[in-house]
Amino acid sequence: MKKLLLLICAILIIGNANAQEKKTEKDYKWSVGIQLNTPERKIPNIEDQSANGWDDGYLYNGESHNAITKDKTFALSLIGNYLLKDDNFLRCKVGFNNVDIKRLNDYRIDSLDNTISNAFKKRTDFGVAFGIGKSLEIKHLNLYAGFELPFTFYGKTKFYYYYQANDVQTGTPLTSQEISGTIFKAYSIGIGNFAGFTFKFSNFSIGGEISYAFLYSKRLSESTFQVINKDLQTNTVTSGLDGTSNPKISSFDMSKITGSITLKYSF
Repeated sequence: MKKLLLLICAILIIGNANAQEKKTEKDYKWSVGIQLNTPERKIPNIEDQSANGWDDGYLYNGESHNAITKDKTFALSLIGNYLLKDDNFLRCKVGFNNVDIKRLNDYRIDSLDNTISNAFKKRTDFGVAFGIGKSLEIKHLNLYAGFELPFTFYGKTKFYYYYQANDVQTGTPLTSQEISGTIFKAYSIGIGNFAGFTFKFSNFSIGGEISYAFLYSKRLSESTFQVINKDLQTNTVTSGLDGTSNPKISSFDMSKITGSITLKYSF
């Protein structure tokens, strides 16, 4: 993240130094850019994870503060704007959301327990939104707002949880439990609005944006799960469970507010 911020600053400085004349947003017909967004870790409104044995608490609410939680989740969008008359503009946004969370070496050792657990969750989403907006320029500051029609495809979530209980005195492995499976694919479509600002440096500008939408979300597949309990001393399965679950099929609801950092180039 530090390297990215340094790169953004360098681009803005170079662009400003090379500027030959002052121009406003009205002098450019096109602009393209990139947005760093707050990621969506759950499928909005219709993800009922308790139905298949999975709980996000496995990733955050473990037994030990010594556990390592690696959250590589990120979201970004590519945006393109076309300026119309009277400071109106059309825009297209293509988004990418990648969920990748791991919790490793979550152990608890005291007079009553000797346990260790690991967990991970992964998912990849894609989306596109077409919108129209209006801007207001005040010197180097550009304010804008508008409406958009977002469509998002949520990929299948893969999850895994492993728990092992050991002998308190000797540390010998005794029993284990594995929970694995997938959370359904889904899509959402709706109508939303956005508002933001940018500071202009020659052809380059940087700023922020917030957006939210009223969405219709629908499940496209079933969730699958498998639970395996083992006796590690005999290496035998003592019990197990597998199958499919059907969380809420569809929903109408408001999305969470998304915040974004925007870097844009106008031409």
